[in-house]
Amino acid sequence: MVPGLPEVIGRYRVLGLLGQGGMGRVVRARDDAAGRDVALKLYEGTDEESRYMFVRAAKALASLSHPNILEVFQYLDEPPFIACELIDGPTLRTMLDERGVPLSALEAANIAYALAQALEHAHACGVVHRDVKPENVFCARSGRVVLADFGLAKAMGRAATLATSLYGSPAYMAPEQFAGKSADARSDLHALGVTLFEMLAGAPPYDGASVAELETNILQGKRRALPNGVAPEALARLVDQLLATDPRARPAHARAVAQRLQHVLDAFPPELVTRTSYAPVAAVHRGRLARLWPLGLIATAVAGLVFWVQRPVASSQPVPVVLYFDGAAELSIDGVAVGMAREPHRTELLPGRHRLEARVYDSGQVLSREVVIVPGGEAQIRLQ
Repeated sequence: MVPGLPEVIGRYRVLGLLGQGGMGRVVRARDDAAGRDVALKLYEGTDEESRYMFVRAAKALASLSHPNILEVFQYLDEPPFIACELIDGPTLRTMLDERGVPLSALEAANIAYALAQALEHAHACGVVHRDVKPENVFCARSGRVVLADFGLAKAMGRAATLATSLYGSPAYMAPEQFAGKSADARSDLHALGVTLFEMLAGAPPYDGASVAELETNILQGKRRALPNGVAPEALARLVDQLLATDPRARPAHARAVAQRLQHVLDAFPPELVTRTSYAPVAAVHRGRLARLWPLGLIATAVAGLVFWVQRPVASSQPVPVVLYFDGAAELSIDGVAVGMAREPHRTELLPGRHRLEARVYDSGQVLSREVVIVPGGEAQIRLQ
């Protein structure tokens, strides 16, 4: 029960309060028809502008479909609410505050890579976020990174219908936004640069005793430098370009940023790494594609797309497994989300039958296979 709210809103049973936003409360609710818990974002404002922004957020999110963007299940006008996926994990802001120390270059690059892919999709759909910051990024315990809160989003090339011209969180806003110019995709990339800088340095690049002083520093490009040694040269150079005062000096688009972050990640040696303090340890091997296949009988059932690798033998020892799936994908094993992964992806599985599924970011294609892992050697599996 939540005071002041009915027990049921639409088809959702209200379970409890999750938080209080600027436009209203966010509650946990149960969708019995779908068999899942959801987050209900309720509009409880009274003014035209906030309602407009709430509706715009709903429409922007509903138009997007990407593993690194919060999924909307339903939006209703009366009563106004958004039903969206419930993320099991904290915001990036909470994670940074609880850590109390900057993230490693590898962790920061992984998170930035996911955000760049989310922005690439949003921009391709004609949506500018305009408020990228740690508070609007969720780090799921599975390792998945999710960009949320498109309340300030706008369609590219379309002016806002309300009089307010300055939107965003000042410390993450681009110079052109302070100058009263229209925000575009490059403004989102600037905010991504501020967020990446903060992950690496422990604080945003710009500061000021007041919003006016902060604005002056951003407009003039007066910022602190990244501390020595916190990032490899390629990553530090990318941060500098993302924070360029002139939008034309920034990377051309989010895809270019994602590609450069991919190169940064590829330069790390193969090892067991923890992407965030809330994510499970993920074994990632980055290197030249080895098109090797396990010895033994491989039969492909075309109708079922099922891979059989020899006959399973009882064993409790995990088997090294390498997965290939053409680029970057959202990976799940036996129905459990692993999170963002890039090929070749190394993991370990116990002998027996397993179901593998990868949703490829570039194409949106979902690749799934059932495999039987047998003891001995290393299993190499391509999802196609």
